[in-house]
Amino acid sequence: MSDPQATITDELVLAAVDRGERHNPRTNRGVAHWTIYEHLDTRKQTAQARQIRVRLDVLEADGALERFRRNGIPVYRLTATGRRRLDQLQATGRLPQLPESPQHRAWAAARTLAREEINRFRDELGETVLQTLFMLEEDPAAASDRWFAQAERLRRTCWRLGSATHCLHEWAEPDDARADIDDHCEPADDTLDRDERWHRESLRAGRRTTALWDDPANLRLPTQ
Repeated sequence: MSDPQATITDELVLAAVDRGERHNPRTNRGVAHWTIYEHLDTRKQTAQARQIRVRLDVLEADGALERFRRNGIPVYRLTATGRRRLDQLQATGRLPQLPESPQHRAWAAARTLAREEINRFRDELGETVLQTLFMLEEDPAAASDRWFAQAERLRRTCWRLGSATHCLHEWAEPDDARADIDDHCEPADDTLDRDERWHRESLRAGRRTTALWDDPANLRLPTQ
């Protein structure tokens, strides 16, 4: 919906609410209006956003949507009537095509960034390893504080390369039928004992968060 002249229809709004609910990791249903904007690729304070708010009111009045509050914030969810409307559109092949979903955009952006940065991350890790080897040869021996600091540099550069590797090669393309949630699990985990499996899952925390790649000197990694 990046076209500012595109018309926001009731069917599009219903489909956006439906997908937003499916992609919501919360156990309770309903999506806020800004989530609907995201699924319609619409920015706040635009003509399209105003169209969406109007359609939400109309759909609520028609009984296709229900509005309630969660933590003081208005959220919307499909009613049985709204679900039947979507099912009929699906059955007749008239279900509108939504823009790329937020979770697919996040996957694609992380994959692109990883492709651009992974060689640099490899080079920086290589330099850090060489620095460590040079420290082993120093006479007099390096002070303990330098080793502690070097251990943090090694951990940061290894973790960042691992995160980029996951985003580029291991993060499967999301299926919009369901929420794309990183459960920190891998197929081979079934062969591990409980303690080793827990340890590996804890190391994977935040692995899809590319914002953690910025400013490596001050990178705060997820706690284990």
